[in-house]
Amino acid sequence: MGGPVAAEQIVEVLAEQTRGRQVEYRKGSGLLVSGALVLTAAHNVSGRDARLTVRSAGIEYSAAVVAAGGESADTDIAVLELDDPAFRRVAPPIEFFAIDRLYLRKIVNCKAVGFPLFGEKRIDGTDRIRRDSVQVYGSINSGSGLKSRLLTLLVDDHQPEAGEDRSSSWRGMSGAAVIVEDPTWGEGVIGLVVEHPLRYGPTALTVVPITNLERALGRAAVRVWSSLGVTDASRFPRVPSEARLPVQRRSVDVGLEPPLPDFTGHGADLHQLVDAVLGGLALGGRPVVVVSGMAGVGKTTLATQVAHQLADRFHHARLVVRLNGQEADEATVSRSQQRLLRALGVSDDQVREVAGRPDDRQDLYLSKLDAGPSLVIVDDPAGEDDVARFMPRRPGSVVVVTSRTVLPDIDGAVQVRLKPFSDGESLIFLAGILGRERVSAEPEAARRILAAAGGLPLAIRLIGAFAASAAGEGMPLGEIASMMAEEGTRLDRLSRKGRSVRATIFVSYRHLTPPTAVFFRRICLLGVPDFSRVLAASATGSSTVETIAALSELTDAHLVEHVRGDRYRVHDLVRLFGDEVARAEEDPDTVLLVRERWRRFYLGAAERWDDELTAEGERPSPAALAWFDVEEANVVATLVAASAAQDWEVVYGLAARLRPPLAYRGRFREYAEIASAGIEAAERGRFADRALGMMVHLAEARRYSDRTDGVDELYERAEALATAAGDVDKQTWIGVHRGIFAMEQGQLAVTMGHYDRVDEIYRERSDDGARVWLSGHYVDAHLTLGQPAPAVERGELALELSLRLDDPDSVAWAHKHLARARQAAGRYPEAIDHMTRSMERAEQTGDVGARVDCLRRLGWIARDAGDLEAAEDYLEQALQGAEAADIQFLIEELGAELRDLRARPPRR
Repeated sequence: MGGPVAAEQIVEVLAEQTRGRQVEYRKGSGLLVSGALVLTAAHNVSGRDARLTVRSAGIEYSAAVVAAGGESADTDIAVLELDDPAFRRVAPPIEFFAIDRLYLRKIVNCKAVGFPLFGEKRIDGTDRIRRDSVQVYGSINSGSGLKSRLLTLLVDDHQPEAGEDRSSSWRGMSGAAVIVEDPTWGEGVIGLVVEHPLRYGPTALTVVPITNLERALGRAAVRVWSSLGVTDASRFPRVPSEARLPVQRRSVDVGLEPPLPDFTGHGADLHQLVDAVLGGLALGGRPVVVVSGMAGVGKTTLATQVAHQLADRFHHARLVVRLNGQEADEATVSRSQQRLLRALGVSDDQVREVAGRPDDRQDLYLSKLDAGPSLVIVDDPAGEDDVARFMPRRPGSVVVVTSRTVLPDIDGAVQVRLKPFSDGESLIFLAGILGRERVSAEPEAARRILAAAGGLPLAIRLIGAFAASAAGEGMPLGEIASMMAEEGTRLDRLSRKGRSVRATIFVSYRHLTPPTAVFFRRICLLGVPDFSRVLAASATGSSTVETIAALSELTDAHLVEHVRGDRYRVHDLVRLFGDEVARAEEDPDTVLLVRERWRRFYLGAAERWDDELTAEGERPSPAALAWFDVEEANVVATLVAASAAQDWEVVYGLAARLRPPLAYRGRFREYAEIASAGIEAAERGRFADRALGMMVHLAEARRYSDRTDGVDELYERAEALATAAGDVDKQTWIGVHRGIFAMEQGQLAVTMGHYDRVDEIYRERSDDGARVWLSGHYVDAHLTLGQPAPAVERGELALELSLRLDDPDSVAWAHKHLARARQAAGRYPEAIDHMTRSMERAEQTGDVGARVDCLRRLGWIARDAGDLEAAEDYLEQALQGAEAADIQFLIEELGAELRDLRARPPRR
């Protein structure tokens, strides 16, 4: 248990960030919460390379971001850690509260302490300004901000004037903790100030609830809550404690299960459902809410939880009608209504009297419901008509429908679509079943288990039940994770005592129309994370119209999830079910055909992309990179599946075409694995001659990822293939690569030997273009040897040859390397002139990567010349270009170079 917030826990958060030649300072507020952790607003600490400081009790300590949200106001939360060894205090734990939004209440005794702009004061006798803390009091109305998930603190006093630029004088208050003093629970934090918008008047501060932390921080929230000693944020004390009204009298409950003691997750959905019910009641209506989602996602559990939370609202009756996905014929309706009538106090004689008269029975049922506010849960109806038979007429009553389909035709219904648990929700749920100690002891195994469950609550509960059973209690979680990783038996293991993931999915599947059922089975044969409509149509052999119709039905049934645009996803457990059904119900040749169409689809797409790449030169075009960013995971999954199917042509084709984007992004370690698969495919597919180029690229990838093992062997194998084929061009290409590798190993004599042999071949063939290219490598070698003079001579020869060829690209290449040679010789103005000419060619052709490289090198030249201001300008432009092209490794390297440059003292 925590205590009241101490004054020493109120801190200032300072961020310093350099933008070009300007230094920007931001000030905010924060709360030291546990150990050395600080809660603040994410926008206080946003920005790459921002230097963060926390000022506590007048002393400044360095800090680092542990996790931060901030994409919108309702996720504007960050957690910092004081990483300064000088900080030795340990902040005491504190309490956290949640606002009870079930009732419309005014929460008084709220306070916030921070460092707003109007707290600035001049220190007597000096020109120095100090910003002091300000403590304000106010109230919060629980009914405000239901949709935005935000709160508004109405401040009782302190009404500072806006600045001359109409900016708020509350600036700096962002990140301040908002604290409530509750007569039952004591003192606790409910949120952080994130906005101070003038349009609400100067006395209103926008607050993000602390319960939004998981939404803001995602996976990191579990670690943060654990550091704060919080095991389940959904069980925070709710304020105001007096908001809970006494139940007027016990309601009639029919079919309502008890609430789950370990209920967790779906927090946002729970609030949306409660808000929809209370909002509809406040308007004097009879709300209808449809809770839909895939099988096993927890629809009925959520509806049951709400029925218990709102028990005092529905003191007349809480009824559950279970239809089990079956269409409610007259006999079903009659049995259900007779059972409900008896529970509502109707005598057996009267029930028998109306049993055979549907209209009279319906009137009697509705009249009994009209006697008081009631909540009716219609569980798993087959359609909208089945819901209408059980809906009460009386305003003040509510219908909650749990359905595997959306049921869009129920007039006025609020739709709540449940998705599987987030990683954080899944981990908390599993820890609640198995115990926090067991999960914490094997965190990696727990993550693997939850990955196999895909966030599906039913699956997690079944795994947890097995792990807690006599059979699984002594079994390490790592062993259970290995069992669950086997796709072929996963659904078998997700079955226990009459509950089964397979059975719940089957209920949704059996209601599909026959054409959609065929379509569903076939898309489940696609082993990709997501898919486009075009892929679905191609693999299943469907027309565009048929594909759109089938996907519409499947998304309504929650068997397929619409991701964005024309992208869709099948949950892994649903995919395994569909794959089983496809192999059982489809002809084996059809299964093979669908999978072959899938592989050929991606091979064809990659070939079209390769054609575009060839037209663009050596770099991927923007369109090719955009395609790669969307489809990368699918292409890799297809390559793996093709390898398992021994479809060597697809394996090689995809491996060859993955090199340009991966190399462009500097992801050589990943490409090394893919190139290895491509070489194996070429050799096993009996087209070993194609492996030559991939061997060279694999060697290059290993060099760039600092893994030089086997590089010599790869070059020797490639050279042997080129010699056997009599391919002189390939021999010279490999020779240059071997020279580069020898130079990287410090074997400069070997390097020159390789280059001289290649140069002799080019001379014999009078290939001046190739000699220009080779000259660049000679320049590199001479510079590595510390020989600027021969490097300049070789660069001048390259420029002379390129001008004679009248080839703009060769000229640009020669200018770049001659610039490097003149830089090494200390001839900086000439070096800048040559590098600028090379950059002009990159700008003419739109080669972003080449332009960034030239700007970077111009920065190096200016730095060596002592012009640090020009160097910073060049490197800033290079960084902007790298960011625009999303070249990650260059972004990191240029950022480090800029930091190093700015740390240098200016020359006097």
